[in-house]
Parts: sequence; C-alpha cells; structure tokens
Amino acid sequence: MRKRTSIIVGLLAVSAAAVWNIAPSAAADERTGTLRIVVSNVRVGQGHVHMAICPQSLFLKDNCPYKATVPARQGETEVVIDGIPAGTYSAQAYLDENDNDRLDRTLLGIPEEGVGFSGDPSYTVSPPDFQETAFTFDGVSGSITFRLRYY
Repeated sequence: MRKRTSIIVGLLAVSAAAVWNIAPSAAADERTGTLRIVVSNVRVGQGHVHMAICPQSLFLKDNCPYKATVPARQGETEVVIDGIPAGTYSAQAYLDENDNDRLDRTLLGIPEEGVGFSGDPSYTVSPPDFQETAFTFDGVSGSITFRLRYY
C-alpha cells in the first residue's frame, strides 16, 4: 500500500508540474518588439549617437531602460533597439562627437553637442515636456524620425 501511495503522489507531482509549465506567466504574455529610429541633422560622421527610450517616469534621466549607441553617420544615423514592450515612451538622443560618453555642456548648461527628442519639438532654454515628445509603441515594430539640434 505504501508503494502504491508513493506512486500516486509522484504522478500527482508530475501532473502538477506539467500544468505549471504550460500555464503562461504574466512576463511571457508581454510582447516586445523592435523600434527603428532615424536621427537626421547629424553634422559629423565621427563619434557616436547615444539613444535612450524612456517611459514618462524616467524622462530626462540617465537610467532609461532601453538604450543603444551606434557610430555617427553624417546626415542620418539609424538606431535599432530590440526588446521594447508596448507602451508610451519618449526617445532622446545626443551626438557624442568626442566619444567621452557624456553630453558636453557649457558652464551655463547649454549642450555643446547635438541633442534631439522624438516628436521633434522646438525648445530653446529648457528641454521639452514629456507630452511633447511622447509616442506610442505597439510592442511589435515601429519607426520614428527626428533631428538633432545644435546651440
């Protein structure tokens, strides 16, 4: 009887494990996709274009979750970022001409290298608001274009 009970318990454990492996998790349901960004008005073909895709809570911060860096190409530079879930984001980019991995600024805080945002908003003294730069990504694929500005 004891052996029979052990076999039944073992079969139940295997069945339960099979059910748990088949059931999708919340993370597995979250689709991620590829976003293609074309940055225009790149004034030199040296250095790198740094791109960050940020949700509103991380807008204008250094820790945006989706990033890429590609060699700068004069005129237009294409950046492709994979693994982005559906949501509302802002894209922010800068041209790191001297490859020091930071946006160089004057003593007054004005960028010395090209900067740009999705939605291509106009701004002068301060950066744009998230709402001016926001776009919706479907979690599958998408494409946006904006230009760098120099001050």
